[in-house]
Amino acid sequence: MYIADDIGFYVRNDLNVEGIPESVFIELYQFGMIIGCIYKPLNANVGDFVVSLEKLLDTLEKQKQLCYLAGDLNVDILKLDVHAPTADFINCLFSHSFFPLINKPTRITPTSATIIDNILTNANVTNTH
Repeated sequence: MYIADDIGFYVRNDLNVEGIPESVFIELYQFGMIIGCIYKPLNANVGDFVVSLEKLLDTLEKQKQLCYLAGDLNVDILKLDVHAPTADFINCLFSHSFFPLINKPTRITPTSATIIDNILTNANVTNTH
């Protein structure tokens, strides 16, 4: 994560969750906003990731702050209707009032198109700043 020198922030180590080892969270002083970067390795089990994500989102929900989570999640949200763990991932997000901001493929090859990189936010929730 890169942050301009003139933006005040502090690292939120209290948001680290077992099961999501490759993540970092900061809070921007000026905006009272939490920003997180998450990487889920391609071979990591989606079901296990969703369990860990649920814990993180529970904690973030209690913060009642604007939050953005960005990352290479390696969960193709285009497979929502045909892959149960992906449906669980989306349901986990929605149940905590987090929504994906990217709705067009981020990885396109001659034979496939996926949305595995995303930015998630609770910005539409009225209890945030």
